[in-house]
Amino acid sequence: MSLFVCLGVSPLRAQENHTASSEKAEKPKAVADMTFTYAIRESDTLKLDIYHPAAGSETTYRGKQKPTILFVFGGGFIGGSRDDGYNREYYHKLINAGYRVVAIDYRLGLKGVHKMGVGQAKVLQNAIMMGAEDLLAATLWLTRYGSQVGVDASNIVLLGSSAGAIVCMQTIYELSNHTRPTRILPKDFHYAGVMSFAGAVFSTKGKLRFKEPPCPTLMMHGTSDKLVVYDRIQVLSVGFFGSNSIAERYKKYGYPLRFYRHKDHGHEIASIIGESMDEINQFIEEDVMDKRRTFLDVTLESKEIPVWNISADDVYK
Repeated sequence: MSLFVCLGVSPLRAQENHTASSEKAEKPKAVADMTFTYAIRESDTLKLDIYHPAAGSETTYRGKQKPTILFVFGGGFIGGSRDDGYNREYYHKLINAGYRVVAIDYRLGLKGVHKMGVGQAKVLQNAIMMGAEDLLAATLWLTRYGSQVGVDASNIVLLGSSAGAIVCMQTIYELSNHTRPTRILPKDFHYAGVMSFAGAVFSTKGKLRFKEPPCPTLMMHGTSDKLVVYDRIQVLSVGFFGSNSIAERYKKYGYPLRFYRHKDHGHEIASIIGESMDEINQFIEEDVMDKRRTFLDVTLESKEIPVWNISADDVYK
């Protein structure tokens, strides 16, 4: 029995973009203003890029500074990078909406893996936690040096696609439960919000439980996603909990959430960040900045979004 259905696919997305570029003009891409090394992990030198808000963009809302968006890329924990062209298309839209963007590297813990099943549960957990540890290290760097590069570390919203969304949601879960990896951050640190496009959380303790309420959350997921589990896959206390399962826990405990379910869609929903700026802006303005405690759970037909029809077998061969 297969335990885990996962993750993101940069090679396939790159192929899609190549095809699209031959049919129409290339989409605008942001160019990083600054690059820094935030950590060195054995042979991995981990960098982050900073993209300042576009000239003339509106960087405030009702007199308050908009948050910095800390972006974590997708790629199945086997590929992808912080400066891939399609990711820089997202940054272009975000900086033109007045946000500062920080895009990070993280270690790819599933390189060389060709199968995902019960026997690989520990391997998957290690890959996710490596990503979460690197995200926490990048956040620590921003708490120390952010003021020198225009970043207010008390006003950071996470944004992740696919594997990056898993890293973001896992980090929020670990921080809410005060686990050991999170103790590198200042004691009172909290993210201002998190946005997950086809994310999930790994747990070895059964149902998800939060010692402290998580930050305001926006989730988007296809109900027929064959790469990142939409609901849950669980064997005894070990489980991989997708957006539907996470939403159940948020609803039970009254945590703020905007959840957009894309009916009959698959993993393509991980790639619609650029098409979701209205939802992103509304979430940030109302839930992050105005601190409303919204709980919104809607199902969308989204017929205008092409279906990819890809599965885990297309990624791990």
